[in-house]
Amino acid sequence: MKYETSDVIDDVLGEYRFQGYCVGIVLDSVMEYPNTKDEIKTLKTAEQHLNNLIESLKKDSQTIDLDNKNINSPSHYTQGKYETIDVVRDVLGPEKFEGHCVGNILKYVFRYPYKNGIEDLKKAEKYLEWLIETKEEQQKEGIS
Repeated sequence: MKYETSDVIDDVLGEYRFQGYCVGIVLDSVMEYPNTKDEIKTLKTAEQHLNNLIESLKKDSQTIDLDNKNINSPSHYTQGKYETIDVVRDVLGPEKFEGHCVGNILKYVFRYPYKNGIEDLKKAEKYLEWLIETKEEQQKEGIS
């Protein structure tokens, strides 16, 4: 055969294949990190691939408002004295907050092509950042 299947797929899908690969790594890492030897390393791998995906999508977009207003401390979550995420973290405790983060990462990664695009991926990235912070704090305290 003149053409290799993978070459044809790469030619037809191009950047979409790379984006699909990144999504696959992110989902696999987030879903499987509790079963890995080094949870934090696995989550940081997901973080890197999520960032690669965001950068890839930015290239395809005309104008993107990534001012982070809807990602970092959105006004609808900071109306009172306390930011909502801080209350959630406090009420749930580290273990349940970890599950909260995983659920939101999955939600935002699954819906990004159909709803808010890069903004959803940036939200997933924020939850992944909080998850990594939580795991690092647990590691420092000797909790895993």
